[in-house]
Amino acid sequence: MSGFILLSLLLFNIYQPVELHAAKKSSGSKVSINLPQTIILKEFIKIISENTGTVFVYEEKNMRGQMSITAPRNFKVTPEDAFFFFEKILASQGLAMVRKKESKVVEIIPTADARFSRLPISNDGGKINGKSGNYVMRLIPIFHADLKGIQATLQPIFSKTGVLLVYEPMNMLIVIDSESNVSRIVELIDMLDTSVPEGVEQIVTLQQIIHNDVTEIHKTVSELFSNLVRNGKPTKFKLLIETRLNSLFIVANRNTTEEIIELIEKVDVPVEGAKTTIHELKYSDAAKLVPLITTVFPKTTSIKIVPFAPFNALIIIANPVTTGQIIDLVDQLDIPRGNRQIMLQQLDYASAKILAPLLSKIFADKVVAGKGEGKTASGSPVKIIAEPRLNALIIIADRLATDRVLQLISKLDTEQGTSGETQLKLIPLENTSAKRMANLLTKIFADKVVAGKGEGNTAKASPVKIIEEERLNSLIIIAGRIEIEGILSLVKQLDVYQDSGKIHSNFKLYHLQHAVAKDMAALLKEVTGKITEVARKDEKPLIETTAQPKTVASGAQSEISISADEATNSLLIFAPADAFKTLDQIIVELDVPRMQVYVEALVMEVTLSKSLNLGINWKAAGATNSGRIITGGFPNGGAFTGDATTGGTAAIAADSSTIGVLNGNTISIGGKEFFSFGAFVKAVQNNNDVNVLANPQLMIINNPQEGEVPNINVVSVVPVSPKTITSASNITTTEYQFKEVGIKLEIKPQISGKNSIRLDIAQESSDVVNPTANPITIFKRTIKTSVIAEDGEIIVLGGLIKEKIARDQDKIPGFGDLPLLGWLFRSKTDQFEKINLIIFIRPTIIRTKADLERINERASSRFKKAKELNKVSNQVLEDMGLPELSEKAEMVTE
Repeated sequence: MSGFILLSLLLFNIYQPVELHAAKKSSGSKVSINLPQTIILKEFIKIISENTGTVFVYEEKNMRGQMSITAPRNFKVTPEDAFFFFEKILASQGLAMVRKKESKVVEIIPTADARFSRLPISNDGGKINGKSGNYVMRLIPIFHADLKGIQATLQPIFSKTGVLLVYEPMNMLIVIDSESNVSRIVELIDMLDTSVPEGVEQIVTLQQIIHNDVTEIHKTVSELFSNLVRNGKPTKFKLLIETRLNSLFIVANRNTTEEIIELIEKVDVPVEGAKTTIHELKYSDAAKLVPLITTVFPKTTSIKIVPFAPFNALIIIANPVTTGQIIDLVDQLDIPRGNRQIMLQQLDYASAKILAPLLSKIFADKVVAGKGEGKTASGSPVKIIAEPRLNALIIIADRLATDRVLQLISKLDTEQGTSGETQLKLIPLENTSAKRMANLLTKIFADKVVAGKGEGNTAKASPVKIIEEERLNSLIIIAGRIEIEGILSLVKQLDVYQDSGKIHSNFKLYHLQHAVAKDMAALLKEVTGKITEVARKDEKPLIETTAQPKTVASGAQSEISISADEATNSLLIFAPADAFKTLDQIIVELDVPRMQVYVEALVMEVTLSKSLNLGINWKAAGATNSGRIITGGFPNGGAFTGDATTGGTAAIAADSSTIGVLNGNTISIGGKEFFSFGAFVKAVQNNNDVNVLANPQLMIINNPQEGEVPNINVVSVVPVSPKTITSASNITTTEYQFKEVGIKLEIKPQISGKNSIRLDIAQESSDVVNPTANPITIFKRTIKTSVIAEDGEIIVLGGLIKEKIARDQDKIPGFGDLPLLGWLFRSKTDQFEKINLIIFIRPTIIRTKADLERINERASSRFKKAKELNKVSNQVLEDMGLPELSEKAEMVTE
């Protein structure tokens, strides 16, 4: 209200000066301002308003400032200068002016709030008063420079009260500040937002090298420009070699590109002093050698290679460096050839530098065909030269040897695995045939199963390739580093010396169908070890009494090596040939499916409860006008609402009682009605009860080993023995120990005869005696025994009895303690309970598929019938051949 009155007074006082100000402004005259030395901000606003003809709107709480101003008397200024002077004074007080568009009304607000006001918005074409302190919003488009770069440049010099925002979709800056500051920012942006000078942007240029080798030019240019520094910064450029075109890709700005091209044109000229060299050949035909050399060295005007048939020589025209490289290659190719030929083989995947030494090592031994393995003889050499420029191999050999090398290269030049760690390894064998070993290892690793993926999924990463090399009796392995280590370990075990006389050792791979390879290997090692030990003892006297040493039978002296491959469940056996007949028989007899035992178990509690409830319960009732029966007393207080016909709680109480019935305003007990009081006499006695705790059915493999024994746990984990710990920082922590409470059953069957089964049984049943007690007590009953039963015979274990006595007394406070008459107002309950734990077990031997189908059909029909009758427990008892217990349980239910 005060703000409105102040605004009205200002408007009243300055109405006449506004007209005068307009006249003065048009005439261009100046106004005189006399300011006291100390002035209050509100008074200063009034003076400016009178002299400039402006209406100011402000809040009283913002006008509490006081300032000191020094100015000459009768200080004459134009209205515009007076307004500018006033804006600067407000800025020193943390205030700003916001002028409404085309209006004489100005709002004075704190500078921090000015940015959130409804500011006038101007675009790039709008005019700005460079002397005005009014807050405005300006949208400034950026045409050439980087938007965020402009923002980062202006941010340090921007006013603290202004706002500088970036709007990337339109490449625009949003500036909120006083008109004077915005004008200054616009001037700076106009100077910064200019187009990139010609030649600064980077371009890509292809420059062909005509006279020299592109690698030499690349090396020269790179060394020069990488050390070139301009304005304290290194020159930015990139050179890429294009071998096929003998060219360079240049990535740099226009000026740098021109400098590089200029340098290349100066360097790429026929070298002064290039000489002509005549190089005679001893063995090769010069004319046939030229196409190969020109393939390796790109054709340039500075390199010329011409065959000269009369001297069987090459005329080489090139600079000294290139001439030396050509002669070095020619010397490697110019060897005695005979019927040998030269071939250039391009590689797709393998490295020429890695493959050439491997092949050279393989073909260094000259093996004469038909002489047998390991027999070497002098013959035509095979020479293999790596050519890294083309990633190719130069092969010098006769036709047959060349075909053999090409065949081997086709096997070795394979795509690497995804890991990029594929390696080549040459493994020489000393005692075993490379061909047999390669076939065996290939079969093993071709069947490798990916870990965790399940059977049938072959490994795709890092393929394993094994190639036999008969010349060296060696294996060539192409695989990842980890796979090669595993193969080397396996080869070391298999490549052992066998003193087997005339009988050669062999390998054999057994794929097991039913048995576990690891367990079978351990058993066979033990059996074959004992056989060998006995044989050696029998033959020892024979050797000692004989003057001349004899060759002992291979079955006695030869070692039998047995390895298990768990991934494929296979056995790899290295043994003499005559031993495999016995091993085949043993493995066939051991690799048979194991019989199973179907075990049905029933864990139940037979409860004998005898309880006697004697006493008198009193109910007080009285009718009301609303039809409610107000009751009180023992044991349940409250009100019975409504009568029997309206379905009130009186009817519900009547239905739930065993002897007395509440009906309307009366209580009926034993056929007699009482209007106000009644006595309920209760006597309830419970007979036998059967409670089935668990009925598991298990299919168990015959004679399970450690770790295979099945068990069933139906337990709850309950906290026991809480412990409270208080730390030094007075933080209390409660720790609990947890115990498993419930039913645990473990059964290990072993078929010991045609129809007899040995059962190792361990059963545990536990429960909490009093759950509300602290700490709690756990009652546990266990059975651990071994029994022998026939197929389908029922075994009964029991006799673990738990006895429980519970006494309870209810009474009306005060009346129940009266002498003589107190028994009329109290009731007493004594309950005696004995619980007998009984276990029924029926094992059934599963020998064939028909036995399994019979068991499945029996279980299916049982549960189908139980579902129809909705009596699962009774059906379980009946199915296990316990009809008497089933009838008792049904009687108790009824």
